[in-house]
Order: sequence, then structure tokens, then C-alpha cells
Amino acid sequence: MQQRSLARALASWVVLVAALSAALPTSNSASAISSTVVISQVYGGGGNSGAVLQSDFVELHNVGAAPVDVTGWSLQYSSSTGSSWQKTSLAGMIPAGAFFLV
Repeated sequence: MQQRSLARALASWVVLVAALSAALPTSNSASAISSTVVISQVYGGGGNSGAVLQSDFVELHNVGAAPVDVTGWSLQYSSSTGSSWQKTSLAGMIPAGAFFLV
């Protein structure tokens, strides 16, 4: 049962990462959102039976030399069945070299 819950959570986070990846540009165009913000950590097991942590989280890292404004960005999460969808809107700045916990 725990493995099935973990597999569902992992599948949901794969959808999240895919959605974030699709939002990022694939070229160095002037309209690029950011080429310096990366997903540094993802935990999708929160709240499952036997989980170490109660909540899911995503940590973003600005690997660049300038701050990045994430206002207007969002993280989106789908259940493993695709029957529900949640959106978390982001706001604020990620300083150069800093992390942003969602």
C-alpha cells in the first residue's frame, strides 16, 4: 500500500515537472522566462501513511548571478488519476544563488 501511494505521488510530481519544463523556453530568446532557475528538490510523499514529512514541497534554486522575479509563475499539481488539479501561484524574488521553497 505504501509503495502504491509513493508511486502515485511520484507520478503526480512527474506531471508537475513536465508542466514546469514545458513552461521554460528551449532557446535563448529575449522572451525567455528564466535560464537560471532550476528545480533543486521535490518531495511528493507528504501526508502518505508512513511518510517522513506531512507536506509536499518543491525547492527552486536561482543558479544565476542576478535576482529573478517569480511573480506570475505557478506550480501546478495533478492527482495521479488526473481527476483533480491544484495551482499554486508564486510571487517574490529569488536572489542570485538563493533558494525558494514552495
